[in-house]
Amino acid sequence: MLAFIANALGINRAFVWIGAVMLAAGVIWGVYEFIKHQGADEVRSEIERQNNEAGLKGGEARLSRRDCVDAGGVWDFRAGKCAGPAAGDR
Repeated sequence: MLAFIANALGINRAFVWIGAVMLAAGVIWGVYEFIKHQGADEVRSEIERQNNEAGLKGGEARLSRRDCVDAGGVWDFRAGKCAGPAAGDR
């Protein structure tokens, strides 16, 4: 096939082979870059999802703490929940 192309164009077979190798290398490099960027996008999406989830949980915890304190309770930071009304006179 390459010999036919070389004869049809009137050029040396070596140049046709070099061109074919360069074309194959370009295709392989393009496929590699596509796969690499696709994987990076998947990782980036997963990190973004985790960040959003953590932000929502943080907001919920802040509101829960505020609700606990507003109701006269004491927030137990170690347990991450409302420990009930404050003991003693405050």
